Amino acid sequence: MKKETLLMAACVECEAEFDIDEPEVGEIVSCPECGLEMEIVSVRPLELEAVVEEEEEEEEAEEEEDWNE
Repeated sequence: MKKETLLMAACVECEAEFDIDEPEVGEIVSCPECGLEMEIVSVRPLELEAVVEEEEEEEEAEEEEDWNE
């Protein structure tokens, strides 16, 4: 019989707490409160990181280039 792994997580944006059933590194989870998508970057300890859309990454790169000029 396989033992289920249930871990408590907290949203990196709104800090809402929610359970993740059988978390795996690389898995994308969504906050049930604000809807933010986060990637599981570590299971023990559980660490989540906000998923950045490609469009946002491009904007950040452009802002950094403007800042460096």
